[in-house]
Amino acid sequence: MSIRVPLTVRSLPNPRMAGVGGNTSIMRVNLGVAFAMPDGRPTPTWTASLDPGAPFSLLPRQLWELCAGSVRGQTTIRGIVRSPEGELPVQVGDVTCLLTAETGDRLALPILSYLAYTDEVPVLLGYQGILTEFGLRIDAEQGAGFLEVVRGS
Repeated sequence: MSIRVPLTVRSLPNPRMAGVGGNTSIMRVNLGVAFAMPDGRPTPTWTASLDPGAPFSLLPRQLWELCAGSVRGQTTIRGIVRSPEGELPVQVGDVTCLLTAETGDRLALPILSYLAYTDEVPVLLGYQGILTEFGLRIDAEQGAGFLEVVRGS
């Protein structure tokens, strides 16, 4: 039996690449996601970007403060630019991500996440806990895709 979680794929113009020629658009892969709260209910649904290049997920403070989970420690993260100005101090913790399948069923996935001290970050779903559990299929031309897990019948 196959379980699929729908994705939305958007192509956005990349103004920094204007004049370069060719397809320089930016692709965003988004999905709706909720997280388990301490009382077992889900948080409201947030729009998250799926980032296969990110090792872990990233949650803004206003979201992770609602979540059930535990903090393991602290670290600093940064993107491809290795400068002190690009660093972001975060906590590292366990939360339960709730994805909604095409059937309407909710799938609970425990994931290790970066928990930002600020709300000035997007909700990103990284590789660990998401793409370690699901296959990724994207049809950029159609603007759609899905995460898929195949379970024994």
